[in-house]
Amino acid sequence: MHNSDTIDQSTGDMCKPEVITFYNLIKGVQHRLYIKTLSLDLKKPHLVTRVSIPTHPGELECIIKHVAGLHVVNNLSPPVQQFCGICPRYKNMRTKKICAKCHVPICNEHTKFVCRRYADGEKCDDE
Repeated sequence: MHNSDTIDQSTGDMCKPEVITFYNLIKGVQHRLYIKTLSLDLKKPHLVTRVSIPTHPGELECIIKHVAGLHVVNNLSPPVQQFCGICPRYKNMRTKKICAKCHVPICNEHTKFVCRRYADGEKCDDE
């Protein structure tokens, strides 16, 4: 193509070579592809930070993972009830809650609520 001097018939009276019309055809595509890739590369660190926030709805998390190109796991199914990992088995304490650190199922009796700052290692205002 680059070495031939054939004229593109679709240019009509302008008689442009095929190499010029081909370049003009892909020029816009390449520029848009570059801009799209650049914008995704700039957004990706922010999206990775946003997806780690545990209070987002599951649908939003899946959308962010899809846009960022991260591994998408379908978490939209409801949590399965399991037995508490701390209570004795004869109590049959069923729960849907799981420890955020060790991932052991825990019932309300073994759950302790703390603010996010305390859980993240920061000092609370009333200490």
